[in-house]
Amino acid sequence: MGKFQKTSLLGFIISIWTSCLCGQSAVETLYLRNDLAPLVKQLACTAKKINPVKLMFHIGEPLDIRLIAKKAQSSNNELMALAKSLAKINFHHGFFFGQCAFNQDFIGSVPAPFAFNQKNVRAVMDSYCRKLSIDYARLDGGISQKKRLDNAIASYTCYPISSNKHGPLLWYAKLIQKKQDLPPIPERQGEILNERDFFAWINRVRKKEGMKALLVGEELLQEETRKLASFLGVGHNRVVINEVSHRLWLAGYQFLGENRALAENFQELASLFWFSPRHRDLLLDQKAETLALYQKPLAGASFYVALVAKRRS
Repeated sequence: MGKFQKTSLLGFIISIWTSCLCGQSAVETLYLRNDLAPLVKQLACTAKKINPVKLMFHIGEPLDIRLIAKKAQSSNNELMALAKSLAKINFHHGFFFGQCAFNQDFIGSVPAPFAFNQKNVRAVMDSYCRKLSIDYARLDGGISQKKRLDNAIASYTCYPISSNKHGPLLWYAKLIQKKQDLPPIPERQGEILNERDFFAWINRVRKKEGMKALLVGEELLQEETRKLASFLGVGHNRVVINEVSHRLWLAGYQFLGENRALAENFQELASLFWFSPRHRDLLLDQKAETLALYQKPLAGASFYVALVAKRRS
């Protein structure tokens, strides 16, 4: 899931290099998404606060946008190279970039090579995905369904043809409602300021859904979550996941899944997870018993990984 992140050019290059050590992308062909650059430039080149969830539904796609410090002579070739590197790390097919007039430029990546088109979405996704999952989740709660719903979110998830290194990715997201404004997430009692508030919130939601509360992951789970976060991309690195899953199995746990996101704070993280049906499903998994959260602070945002597991019977 995407978010504006401010970083220095040097810091970004370092993060690209360290992330690439954790596994290379199976994506070979990258597409310049010229359709996104003008809108992103309009937003990225101002100081206006951006809501990443609203932006995702406005565009219909999750974006990973990075703001980078402008060099004295930034070139489009340099920005293009950085944008391509970001796309590879995220296992994305599309990238974009641009220059602002003042002290920052921007780069970004997006899962899909082309913009959403209702008429040809299946044809486009079938070229890249061994499986396309279209899921609907009510805005006010519940797990996802395959049946079309009103007042809901529709998500289009790609299970890549080359799935040995990366897992499923959310390609497109659409709101199905008459109103354009997003409702607040349910069961929120004040701001979600920290990890404790996040646990309290998701457990209130689970209680409302008739599910048992999630326990805070013990140190072993916390350590494995940190290892998942060693890969900085928003995509799912199957190499790292398989290693973590195997170690947890030997320790008596069953790995149920991970959620990953760039967010400014825990409040934004809760919204990103809630308004994505598949991310929500993991937090509302009936089998889930424990949740471990890891937050890696970055300049202007944080990178979050949520690991969900259960004890093996």
